[in-house]
Amino acid sequence: MKHVFQRVERGVICSVIVLGLFISLPSWGRASNNDTLCLSRLFELMHADNRDGPLFALGGFEKSYHPALFTANMEYFKSHQELLKKIHEDLGSQAIKWRLETLRHRLLYVPEQQPEYIGLYERYCQNTIAEILSLAALPNPYSQIITLSDKPPSTGPTDGIRAYIVHNLTTEFRAKYEFTSESAQKVMIELSGRYLSGEIGSYSSFLQFDKAGKVFFTHDRFTVWQNNAKNPYTALMTPVEETFHVLLRKSTEAAIKAAVEERGTRSVKEARQIVEEWISVEEAIVGGLVYHMLPPILERRMGTLPVALVSRDVETKNEIAKYHYLKKGIQVVGHLGYKACLDLYLNNPIAFRDLL
Repeated sequence: MKHVFQRVERGVICSVIVLGLFISLPSWGRASNNDTLCLSRLFELMHADNRDGPLFALGGFEKSYHPALFTANMEYFKSHQELLKKIHEDLGSQAIKWRLETLRHRLLYVPEQQPEYIGLYERYCQNTIAEILSLAALPNPYSQIITLSDKPPSTGPTDGIRAYIVHNLTTEFRAKYEFTSESAQKVMIELSGRYLSGEIGSYSSFLQFDKAGKVFFTHDRFTVWQNNAKNPYTALMTPVEETFHVLLRKSTEAAIKAAVEERGTRSVKEARQIVEEWISVEEAIVGGLVYHMLPPILERRMGTLPVALVSRDVETKNEIAKYHYLKKGIQVVGHLGYKACLDLYLNNPIAFRDLL
């Protein structure tokens, strides 16, 4: 999932494309009521029509740093030594410097076009989120939960958050790098392509500075959820996970603002480390809440939930840098309870961070 706070001259155009693989859904517990029967059918449909097109853009390009894309591009350069050799030859020097000039990216999605699946997954999201919010005693942030079966809507919500459900998500990017020799000769390289990170949900907010150097935040008016995944449990927990991100983000932003002002930071670039650290803290509490709250709900509705799927989701996330507090967050929520952790984070996120 993506949480962004804030890619000349024409050079070599390359593409970095990372493809994901999907596996068949394992067998789940026997249906015990009508709701479970419908959800069982949802599982059958989850991978029935796995497509990679058509693709539509969800919003315009964002000009902001994206750690995963930056890392993928660095790996591209490392694995294409002939390109690096050509750069050295063009500059006439072995001692060169480089910098990222621009990085732009936007979300692309494949619409969901199975009418039965649209109805069942929307019903699952609405019912499960309602139960989670009731347990957590939190307000519903959504003005609408809808499935995108074609192009994105021309207008967004004027109040509340709109949740978009899609078949598949990917990120399109355009990056420009400047390479400079000791004699100040320059070569510009542009990389463009699509990046599939494995994350299947998104809710973004953006850190900015005004002319006086004061911090403020802007936000997307939507969150987006992919309705299938390599691990089916991940597709079921993503709507709940993103809902907690929406509801807890103001507390995270307050903590970021306090840290930026305390350190006297004056630019988004300087604030990046603070932002990335607090993203990890937010992921820790959200991951802990979902880990302890969602499986019992799924057990009641679907029968036996394979523990291996939950564990696999956690282990997969642990391979991504921003989840480095996840296991500790699961432990803290398990020890204090979800109500106490929610109350602590909403009122004093720094105190929660200190428990990690």
